[in-house]
Amino acid sequence: MACFKETPTQNKQLTCANRLVVLTMPIPGLRLREKDLLDCPRYAPAPELVTELMQAAKAVDANLVKWSEKVPEVWHYFSTAVGNETLMDVYPRSIDIYYDTVVASTWNAWRAYRLYVLTTVMKCASTLFALDGDPDAEREDFEAIDTIQELVNGICSSVPFHLGHTINGIDKARSLYPHAVGSRLEPGPIGALGVFLMKWPLSVASTMTCIPESQQRWIREYQTL
Repeated sequence: MACFKETPTQNKQLTCANRLVVLTMPIPGLRLREKDLLDCPRYAPAPELVTELMQAAKAVDANLVKWSEKVPEVWHYFSTAVGNETLMDVYPRSIDIYYDTVVASTWNAWRAYRLYVLTTVMKCASTLFALDGDPDAEREDFEAIDTIQELVNGICSSVPFHLGHTINGIDKARSLYPHAVGSRLEPGPIGALGVFLMKWPLSVASTMTCIPESQQRWIREYQTL
């Protein structure tokens, strides 16, 4: 079982969470610009406007990455490997352990916010590539897709912890995960709060069109808890 050397104080938790909230303030504006420019344009968008939006989104994402690099040590989570090659498209290869559900849910909020921002980057990059075949735009598109997959995997890897399935030891949790679509597990005795806290990140993750369809279905099963 993971061993945390430090106990997070309430002030540290609030400071980390508050800093994250401040960094996410530009996101609604980015999404509105994305909708106006890319989702329902009357004409092909001007490449310079698409590039400007993509750069703005990348700047927000860079700040979110910096947040993750500056959290206190106790906020770092531990990963333990699980393996089933036949289920790689459904569930990632790890179970993540956090200090508590507050820390876990804050990490998942960070992942969900980055998913919003990287979706904007992905749409901008694919639009630029469609407009003029820019290979740099294609690279940006692929990189955004890869990071989106990593973030969705991170949300999925937190499900055992949120449901209380790691409380009886990691070996017990590893016997439960991964599992196939259609074999959803019920939360443990202490999992009620975790179920509530993971609903929004799962909801955001399920809308990512670039992840495997089987993983989308796995995620949606846990949204219905």
